[in-house]
Amino acid sequence: MFRPMKVVLAGARNETSPALTSAWLLCFLGGCAAPPPAVPPAAKQPGGASTTSIAAERPADAPTVLEPAPPASPAPSPLPDDPTAAFHSAPSNEEGDTVDAPDAGVAVASTGRFVKRALSESWCRAHTGYAPAEPFESCSVELLGAGAVLLLRIVTECGGDSCGVRGWVHTRQKPGFTAVPGDLGGNVAASPTGEFLVIDTETPEGVQADSPVRHEALVLERIDLPTFTRRPFAPCFSAVLSPRARFFVCRDRAGNVLRVPVAGGRPERVARSGLLPRDVYWVPYSYIYPDPVEFSAAERLVFTVVRPDGSVLRKEVPFRE
Repeated sequence: MFRPMKVVLAGARNETSPALTSAWLLCFLGGCAAPPPAVPPAAKQPGGASTTSIAAERPADAPTVLEPAPPASPAPSPLPDDPTAAFHSAPSNEEGDTVDAPDAGVAVASTGRFVKRALSESWCRAHTGYAPAEPFESCSVELLGAGAVLLLRIVTECGGDSCGVRGWVHTRQKPGFTAVPGDLGGNVAASPTGEFLVIDTETPEGVQADSPVRHEALVLERIDLPTFTRRPFAPCFSAVLSPRARFFVCRDRAGNVLRVPVAGGRPERVARSGLLPRDVYWVPYSYIYPDPVEFSAAERLVFTVVRPDGSVLRKEVPFRE
């Protein structure tokens, strides 16, 4: 009698296989003309499981079928180096975002110094590299500094009565959007050379001489470009560049209008609101405070003040540089 043979296959466990033993025994006795087909080695799968190779089971004449690769996201079109041209090259928003402007799309003062426009989420993410997993509420671009700086801002998420805001700048000196460190939720203006931004920044609580009420103060902070070094600029806020680009026109706690030379210096009062700080609606962490002025002409400006009861004071005054 013959005893079962021990069969060891490459890559397989060293165990007795009755079926293979019988097949080899028949051939040994002359019952087959050729050795039985070899069994392909088992392929090791993640987790230790073994399975027979799929390629080994496919007929030799079977065509190879390749799975199509997923379509690659199209690369964003390069922006023109000039910020004004870059602003106009950005496509109109088609995703329903809105911006706080008269036509919910483009706001242009009569002097042409301030332009703001809402853009689509896909365009903003593609041009800034803002990751798809990061929160997104809305996106807009603003042309600042008489066309020297294009500022893109993304409202990341809102909670309670405030929102987080990220910012990127595109300038002639450094084309392409570069992220600005820190939150950029306040009003922002830029120098006509594109060398720096001025932004509203909160300071600790204090007491002003004309009001017994303690409150957070707002000041202008300068952000140099492209180093993003920050330093104090002036004790006012809500700045906008004047029509001839010689001054930043700003506001104070009582809603008065002031001007500061672009090069820096002491603020000079331009117009009075006639109100005390306690008569001005003031919630700086929610960006509720006197807005930037608007120029109705090169030598006239309009400013408003919202009172705590919701009523609005509006004045138009001469302005000379």
